[in-house]
Amino acid sequence: MAEQVMRETAQSKGLRARDFATLGIFSALLFVLTMVVGMLMNNPLALVPWAPTAIAIVGGPLYLMMPAKVGKRGAILIPALVVGVIWALMGGMFVLVGMVVAGIVGEIVVARTNYKSFAAMVVAYVLFVVAYHIGSVSIAWIINDYFTQFASYPAELAAMMEGAINSPNGYVSIVGAVAGALVGALFGRAVLKKHFVAAGVVQG
Repeated sequence: MAEQVMRETAQSKGLRARDFATLGIFSALLFVLTMVVGMLMNNPLALVPWAPTAIAIVGGPLYLMMPAKVGKRGAILIPALVVGVIWALMGGMFVLVGMVVAGIVGEIVVARTNYKSFAAMVVAYVLFVVAYHIGSVSIAWIINDYFTQFASYPAELAAMMEGAINSPNGYVSIVGAVAGALVGALFGRAVLKKHFVAAGVVQG
């Protein structure tokens, strides 16, 4: 009897098929959302440096839903890996590297609180957003004419995007990403209050 209880307890602590499905679906939705918002922020191009801020704000509820709903090891790392792998398949290897680092560190931070700390989840989300942003634009920092030479963008559009990313605002956008992640986390907390209360992350 005791052995059966221990086995059931161990199983409840590990990820089940339902948990993998939840993480997979929400991770895919998060990726799609970030891509849609990013594309919308490309016009006018003056908004490009502020795309990370907008992405972080609207992505907060989706990201926070995963650790709040699953609340087990992997709830932070798996979404990061899913997004990173999708980007890698599209040629964004730097995003994958950033996602691996952010996912591992974020998982450690949140796991130490047994997935019950909203503040820890916020830290993980900030890491996710910053890694996502830096990973997606770092190639343009390393190769100045990346969009022209490798991404096959029209010359005028490529020049404008490279100029926006490499301008002072392009670097300030890292701060904007952090600010957006904090706002997005608060937005997520407001939207998902019922789930956070049920998971014991916040008090009702």
